[in-house]
Amino acid sequence: MPVPARAEPETDAVPSDAVRSDAVPSGSLLDTTATRPPLGEDALHDLAIDQLVTRLATQVGDDLAAVLTVPLATVDAVRRRQDVARALDVPAVRAVVETFVDAVTRSVGQHAEARKAYPVEADLWRLHAATTYLDALVALASDLPRELAGAGSRSAALDEVARACAERVDEPSFRELYARATALAAAVHDVTVALWLHGDTVTVGRFDDEPDDVATVREVFARFADHGRAKRRVAAAPPRTSGRRMDEVQAHVLGMAARLHPEVFDEVHAFAAVGDVVDGFAARFVHDVRLYLAWLDVIAPLRAAGLPVCLPRVRAGHVHTDAREVYDVVLATRLVDRHEDVVTNDLTLATTERLLLLSGPNQGGKTTFARAVGQLHHLAAVGLPVPGRRVALGLADQVLTHFERPERLGNLAGRLGEGLHRMKDLLGRATAGSVVVLNEPFSSTGLDDARFLTREILARARATGALVVCVTFVDDVAGPDGSTVSMVAEVDPDDAAVRTFHVTRRPPDGLAYARALARRHGLTAELVRSRLEDRS
Repeated sequence: MPVPARAEPETDAVPSDAVRSDAVPSGSLLDTTATRPPLGEDALHDLAIDQLVTRLATQVGDDLAAVLTVPLATVDAVRRRQDVARALDVPAVRAVVETFVDAVTRSVGQHAEARKAYPVEADLWRLHAATTYLDALVALASDLPRELAGAGSRSAALDEVARACAERVDEPSFRELYARATALAAAVHDVTVALWLHGDTVTVGRFDDEPDDVATVREVFARFADHGRAKRRVAAAPPRTSGRRMDEVQAHVLGMAARLHPEVFDEVHAFAAVGDVVDGFAARFVHDVRLYLAWLDVIAPLRAAGLPVCLPRVRAGHVHTDAREVYDVVLATRLVDRHEDVVTNDLTLATTERLLLLSGPNQGGKTTFARAVGQLHHLAAVGLPVPGRRVALGLADQVLTHFERPERLGNLAGRLGEGLHRMKDLLGRATAGSVVVLNEPFSSTGLDDARFLTREILARARATGALVVCVTFVDDVAGPDGSTVSMVAEVDPDDAAVRTFHVTRRPPDGLAYARALARRHGLTAELVRSRLEDRS
């Protein structure tokens, strides 16, 4: 008998997050109709959001991870996503959803196996893929509404998914398909054939109550068996684990079994011709929900370390900002991995306060705090949980950043010229709904030039109405008015060389830190003069 040919693969690979072309909105958890342009390349790098995207991409793929860069345009869209995240944060709801996601992923993988299998084996893979999905959809239609009700939190998007599931499993066509697949799977499971082994020849025939030599062999070798291992019954269906396909001998035996039982395998072949039975709304749901699950996995170690995470209260327009115990999520992830402490800070801004100046010693936490503020506003606009105990803020239309860049060889404009060009582009894009984060602009120039340029830039940034956060080593760049707030990175009051990484709201202290450090090392003018007089 000739070796049966393997089925020709239809494609090189089938992604686990494949979405059928007939996907419908009822499975959508990531509405893309109410979004703004993605985060710019500068801000993506300056806020370290690119590191979060890279981490998510390893779990959900590049396309889905890129959703983390796209802010939402309306408060309603933000709240819709927040409701999904809140519901999925309930262990019982998450367990139901993850079970379904796993089943659909396995079903897609089983269809991929069919493309690489021998003909009869391929039919069994497709039948198995169908029963895997259909069983999972029936379970989701029953379990998801129950667990959502038990969670006590409403999610319009998940409610739509639950309704779509219930409607689908109640359709006559679905009930007919489900009954047919279940009956075929049971019929295949009951197929039994007899094998006669003569040297290197295998004969396959109908089983007519011949003595079961398998049972005899097992009885003889029972004493050598690993009693801690569960016994498995070998069925005609292919294994559930993707990647374990039949060899040529097994394919021959299965082909002969199909010839001996055409009443079963002809039906299986006809059923397999139906193709993928995964519904569009379910495929879209599985695709979208994986981003929420992956983000919850990202923040899980932070929570385990005792750091707060919350869903922010987001409102439109210029509003009072109240953010407690916020922190840089990327830095915190690294510190938690190293079992080091994470310092959190508070931010409170009145509606009219639109300029935040951060000053203090180098390496004192100013840039980290500014980055945390930018991350906070962007992640809140994406609709996901953010680092912080309690957060209320306005919905930003975009986060713009200007961090100093190393000078590049061949850049005829020089470092200052390039920085001014980037700043002009930033100010041209800023709006009253933007958040602008400036990290020590013009630090490469002299003090007088830095003071002049920073004052000019801050005046133009404030004229746009944007919320401006500026880390600066120049204290007197903004006059005293009701829109300006000063926050200072603190040092240990007993040792000016020790940073606390706490940033507190108070007036800048100019060179107080430098004077304290000089005093600690005996380098103040008075102490130097005293030593010189003693020597003379």
